[in-house]
Amino acid sequence: IGTPFELWLEALAETAQQERGPADFLQRAMATLAELPWLSGLSWACDEGRGNLGVASPHRLEVSDHDLHLTLFSRQAISPSVLLHINLLVRVLGHYYQAKRHEQSLREMARLQAVYETGARLTHDLKNMLQSMLALAAIAEHHPDRAQMLLQSQLPVLTQRMEATLAKLKSPQPEAESATLPLQ
Repeated sequence: IGTPFELWLEALAETAQQERGPADFLQRAMATLAELPWLSGLSWACDEGRGNLGVASPHRLEVSDHDLHLTLFSRQAISPSVLLHINLLVRVLGHYYQAKRHEQSLREMARLQAVYETGARLTHDLKNMLQSMLALAAIAEHHPDRAQMLLQSQLPVLTQRMEATLAKLKSPQPEAESATLPLQ
């Protein structure tokens, strides 16, 4: 039908697809919300920050959804039907915002998991190299006659493995971009 509510929902869904972080999403969503004709301004506060848009007026309404707190300023007194409309708007906005926060949390957990796994692999490689060096040292100590030939064959292999491990430490592979999925 093309009502302001529908247009705002479309803009909100588009913003949710374009913005990755909850703070950026919230900033753009608030700018879209402030464009509604019956609002003169708004302010918000949440864990991601706070902000103001537009102009304050004597007709104000405070609405919250989880940790998102909004103060809406209207051009005239707010009727009960508009109050229901506002509560619906804030609830939808809050769901998108919470989804963005959850998405960011999952991205951070995936990044930490990758760091942990990379560290575990490098630690395992180092442990294997140290065990190999310990075995070579034990052979050199107990069988000096075989040590020279064994050291000549194994030291280049150990050196290559150490260089590969050091290269991984110096320049780790760039973090794979997490797959983006539509919120719906």
